[in-house]
Amino acid sequence: MTNIRTDLDDTTLPSDDDREFGRVKPWPEPVSLAELLDAIVAALSKHIFCDPNMLRRDALWIVASWLSDHCALDAFPLLVITAPDKGCGKTVYLELVGELVRKPVFAGNITGAALFRIIDERKGPTVLFDEWDSLGEAAKAMMTNLVNNGYRRKSAWTYRVASKDGAASRGLDRYRIWCPKVLCGIGRPVATIASRAHITKLERKPSGHALEPIGVSHRSHFGVLNQKLARVTADYFDDFGEAVEQARRTDAVGNRGGDNWLPLRAVGILAGERWAEFADQLAVMFSTQTDEDPSVGGELLRDIGVVLTETGKVRITTAALIQALSEDPEKRWANYNGYGRAITDRQIAKLLRPYGVKSKAVTPGVRHKGYLVEDLQPAIEAYAARGDEPERDLLGPLLADMDAMDEPQMEIVREPIVGRSKLPPDDMEDEELSPV
Repeated sequence: MTNIRTDLDDTTLPSDDDREFGRVKPWPEPVSLAELLDAIVAALSKHIFCDPNMLRRDALWIVASWLSDHCALDAFPLLVITAPDKGCGKTVYLELVGELVRKPVFAGNITGAALFRIIDERKGPTVLFDEWDSLGEAAKAMMTNLVNNGYRRKSAWTYRVASKDGAASRGLDRYRIWCPKVLCGIGRPVATIASRAHITKLERKPSGHALEPIGVSHRSHFGVLNQKLARVTADYFDDFGEAVEQARRTDAVGNRGGDNWLPLRAVGILAGERWAEFADQLAVMFSTQTDEDPSVGGELLRDIGVVLTETGKVRITTAALIQALSEDPEKRWANYNGYGRAITDRQIAKLLRPYGVKSKAVTPGVRHKGYLVEDLQPAIEAYAARGDEPERDLLGPLLADMDAMDEPQMEIVREPIVGRSKLPPDDMEDEELSPV
């Protein structure tokens, strides 16, 4: 790991204003990006109790925030810090992240109007919101809209009638809202934010787990890390575009998840083989976690896939499907219309219709309609909410047994989701990635 000099005069380290306005003086010597990522993870873990895989991912996000202005990026993910209750270290972690990201602006109790103006004025800061969950409904709706619109570079603009200098304007003034953003609060964010975010879940530390309080020496340590981040930004900026293209060509996540991971995987590529493997493994691992807030349709597709797999059926009547879905009282289907009133055939048809799935006669000579696995399979593959066992192939075995169907079926081949590539070498004592 890169040695951190502790004999530096505080006057040589960046002040809070230096960091906020982008005046951090780069470290005078070349810096190993891989060693810097190791140092960031080590620094964070001293002060916060968190899953080490999340800390590794967040270290990649922190470095990516310094490269977010690169034209190769079309989207930049949010970082959401959350916990189930108070006392889990959310604000401490937000402050630690703020010590490391590029041009941090802490935006507690800020209005939407002030938010888009400060982003435009500071030209791409990293905005850190604390107590996101405490915003009123109207304020949260406006802030959510701004945050979501700032996710993609091309759409990261907002327009106002009043001019920037406060004078009346006949035209429209536009403000750029493209920048990295960190949201901190209790509970899970709304689905539109969650789909654009990397979510770091904190818990209260165990009674026997000791954490170091943040003192003057630690602030100096973070100041050195800032200078090293400024140095790697200068040294690696020109190569970042090529790394982004390489990451895009080898995307293993796809769609919105691929957009979220693209900047982080590109940083991993720049850092070298070990961190490139980390980034790819983490991308697959976190992208296949259980979705705690899926759409109703996505949840229905997931549970239908489970029913078909457990029963071994390649066709099922709607009545049999409702009965199977209702067997688990902890899921919504048994009480979809109130206690003891299960979801109806019409409701299932309505939920599945947007995915191109329609009921049909599944048994010759019988009027009852139902669904075929060959009709459900494309929708389940594309839209089903994630289950607790993401590596499980829900429909592959069924499709393989459908030789008797009229049309030939495409064979589906899958790799295990976690552990596709070898784990990193043993030069780090605790580097093995464990499922979250």
